[in-house]
Amino acid sequence: SEPSKEQAERLQDGWGRGCREAAAAIRGADVLLLCTGAGFSADSGLAVYADVACVPAYALRRLKYHDICQPHWLQREPQLFW
Repeated sequence: SEPSKEQAERLQDGWGRGCREAAAAIRGADVLLLCTGAGFSADSGLAVYADVACVPAYALRRLKYHDICQPHWLQREPQLFW
């Protein structure tokens, strides 16, 4: 069902207020962490997991994304990640 005109107006007013409050919180934050679900990257035109390891440093070692997710790579060769 659709909201009544009055309900729609209250929703729109609340939406604007919520957006202003969110913008203020983001402006005042030290860090902004975005957590997204699977498929968000591809739909946004960002690199997907299959593309992440397509960099020369990883390709030279014949590493795939799931390989570089292993903690020992960061511990042994942190320069791979910079």
